[in-house]
Amino acid sequence: RSRWTARITTFARAKQWQQALAVYAKLCSSGLQPNLITFNATLAACGRGAAWQRALALLRQPLASFRPDVKSFGAVAMAFSEGKNVGTDVIGLLRDMSEARVAPDAVVCSSVATACVRSAAWQDALRVLAASPEDFDLVALGVIASALARGARWAEALELTRLQPDATVLLGAVVSACEKGHSWETALGLLADMWRDGPEPDGIVVNSVLSACSKGLAWPWALSLFHALPGWRFQPDVVAANSVVLAAGSARQWEGVLQLLEDMERADLAPDSTSLGFGIAEAEQRGLKESEQHLLDCLARQVIGLRFLLNQGTSSPHRNKKK
Repeated sequence: RSRWTARITTFARAKQWQQALAVYAKLCSSGLQPNLITFNATLAACGRGAAWQRALALLRQPLASFRPDVKSFGAVAMAFSEGKNVGTDVIGLLRDMSEARVAPDAVVCSSVATACVRSAAWQDALRVLAASPEDFDLVALGVIASALARGARWAEALELTRLQPDATVLLGAVVSACEKGHSWETALGLLADMWRDGPEPDGIVVNSVLSACSKGLAWPWALSLFHALPGWRFQPDVVAANSVVLAAGSARQWEGVLQLLEDMERADLAPDSTSLGFGIAEAEQRGLKESEQHLLDCLARQVIGLRFLLNQGTSSPHRNKKK
């Protein structure tokens, strides 16, 4: 049987699950009974190939000489986590484990939860994770949190922090979910908790909180946080500065916009085109010609061809033509 198992394992590593199944079928038809190792190797081939239907069908076949173990179910769970259109079948896998009296481990629970999230079954994913008897797979939690963040499902993402409250990567994904869900108050609260209790937030987390405040039009909070960062031994970067300019500009706080742009220049931080656009519009509206021209010059250094257009507009014979 070792020869058969070796061939199946070779196909599994190459993600050639069809060939692995063909070898397994040939073994069964030869009169030899596959053992648990060969069985699991075949399931692993289906798992790596995301062939969850075939993996589940093989798992549920009657077996005479052995019973599936936790590795068997883990391989099928991996197939679910990598597959598409898994629907509610993935929850059925846990029922199969219960009937087989096999306790799920963290790997199985993490894979099943990941499959649930990819099927938009958020609540099922959280229930599976909460029922896991072991430490969680942080990578799987990060995948789930990132999926929740993309869907702006910040309330569900927040539940994950109760499972792993000290993981920076996970907290960053939760803050990102708050940003996309326009829940700036929750994002600020999470940042405050991280500063107080740890883990120390990184630049991605801080910038996500500033962006959440910006999108929520909470410009005073964004400005206060921005100015408080150096006191926390955290140097704001250009992304943070542009987020605060966006917050002030969206709230029509023109003095704040222009002051922030001046602060960015002194700190050698280059504002992006959106921030410069806010500044140019405000300077033009307030009749601040020098500020407007200076910001236009800054923008011209970023936008290819803008300098030529500005010069053309200045030298055009029609610009000052009397009517």
